Amino acid sequence: MYSGVNEKVKKTIYFKVGSKKSPLWEKIWRRIFFRQRGINEIPRAWTNRELQKIGTLLSGSILNCSGWCDEDKQGRCYRDYFPRATEYHVSMREIRVYEGKDKSIRKQPDVAIDLERALSPSLEGCYDVVICHTVLEHVFDIFTAFRNLAALSRDIVIVAVPWCQRVHESSLQNDSYYDYWRISPSALKELFGRNGLSLIYINGNWDFHASTYYLAVGSKQPDSHKDIMHLSPPCIPNGSNIYW
Repeated sequence: MYSGVNEKVKKTIYFKVGSKKSPLWEKIWRRIFFRQRGINEIPRAWTNRELQKIGTLLSGSILNCSGWCDEDKQGRCYRDYFPRATEYHVSMREIRVYEGKDKSIRKQPDVAIDLERALSPSLEGCYDVVICHTVLEHVFDIFTAFRNLAALSRDIVIVAVPWCQRVHESSLQNDSYYDYWRISPSALKELFGRNGLSLIYINGNWDFHASTYYLAVGSKQPDSHKDIMHLSPPCIPNGSNIYW
């Protein structure tokens, strides 16, 4: 009798997700609280803070090769993150229309680059710092893309990538993009190393029940960036289960 009652209670207050069981109240609480905060807005804001922290230490010619506009989705531009920049350029594959919160903004890139195609020799080594923010997961030929990022830079490559995040893609006729990869710290280290860069900084966000992003910095002259290397945390997160 007791066993039967106990089993009935279990069925009432628990639901099954994969091979794990979670309390119903926890499911409801997480949906209400974390949906309001935005599981993808949290890591985006975190990467912005990380990029600004690194950007204040860098100088020279900067290329934002993130395939989109320069807005950071928090009301600022990434250009502002690099106060010591002597030049700042934005690269996109083509002219894009960015549907902002207030209005549509038509942007003409300084230089058009398709990361999956052979890089023009005239662009090789043109920039001191190259940034690629949350784009590599949408590029199928990630090895060619990373090789191009490294070739564009004389020294620094900064990438921000998702590690634990729901699939996010679009199949709209006028703006289609797909979601192919989730990139681990080990993969980042290998990608930097195979393209002549040393991984001098990597960090990830720890936010509970939010997507996990990594921001990594590679350098062709690592001995010149001890200030960045000293910022590296002793350990980085592995990511948590965000699927509920």
